[in-house]
Amino acid sequence: MIEDSIIDLKDLLKESIRLIKQAKPRLSTNALAASLSIPSSTLSRIENSGTAKPEFKHAIAILKAAHGEKLAHTFAKRYYPQLVVGLEQIYNGKKDAPAINNEFEKYFQAPSSYELMLMATCDTGIDRKVIISEYGNKGLAILDELLASGVLIETEGAIRIKGNINVGQVTVHKQIQNLIERNYDLASFGRKENWLSLQYEAVNLEKAMPVVREVMERASSEIQAILYDPNYKGKDIMWASMAADSLKKQGPGKAMLN
Repeated sequence: MIEDSIIDLKDLLKESIRLIKQAKPRLSTNALAASLSIPSSTLSRIENSGTAKPEFKHAIAILKAAHGEKLAHTFAKRYYPQLVVGLEQIYNGKKDAPAINNEFEKYFQAPSSYELMLMATCDTGIDRKVIISEYGNKGLAILDELLASGVLIETEGAIRIKGNINVGQVTVHKQIQNLIERNYDLASFGRKENWLSLQYEAVNLEKAMPVVREVMERASSEIQAILYDPNYKGKDIMWASMAADSLKKQGPGKAMLN
C-alpha cells in the first residue's frame, strides 16, 4: 500500500499529484491547481519535489484530493504531527466546551465590547493598559464584571478566557456584522491583503447549498490551520469569515417576513 511504500513527504505528494491527474486527465495543471486552491507555480514545485515540506494547507489539499479525508488525516499526522495534534486539541476542546452564560454573551455582541472580548479570547490575551487606552473606564468596568463572573481570568498581568467556550449562532452572526461594518478597511482594498466578495445566482438550492457548504467548511478548516500554525503566531488579531444562504427565509423563520 502507498502508506507503507512511500516514506518521504516529497515522494508522497508527487505520487498523490500523479494519482489526481490520472483520475482527472482532462484538467490542465493550472486548472488542477485552481481546484486545489494552490498557486500553479507552487503545485509545480511540489510535483517536481522542489519543496521539502510544503505548507500544511497545500499538502492537505493534495492528500485529500488523492486519498480522501480519512487517509489524508493519517498522512498529516505522520508528516505534520505537532500541527495536527494541536488542531485536534483545539477542535476537541471547543466541541466539548460549555456554552457561555447568556448574561455575558451580550458582551460578544455589543459594539462597545466585542473587540475587547475578541482580544481577551485570543492566545495573547489583553492587559489593562490596552483596555484603558482603547476603551476607557467603561471598558474597564466591563472587564471587571467578566473577571468577577469567572468568564475571564487574570494571570501575570494578562487577561484571557477561562478555558474554551462556545457561543450561539446569534452571537456569531452579530460578531460578523460588527467586524464587517466596523473593522473592514474598505478604503485599503487592493492596497493590502484584505478581501470581501459576493457571488449569487439562481440555483437549485437543495443541490447547490450542500456543495457550497462543503467548500466553505474545507476552506474554514484550512484557515483555522493557518491561524493555529506556530509559524504564523504574532500579536496582530486577524479575522476571517464566510457566509452563504438563500435570499428568502427557509422553514419556520420565513413567517417573520410576512
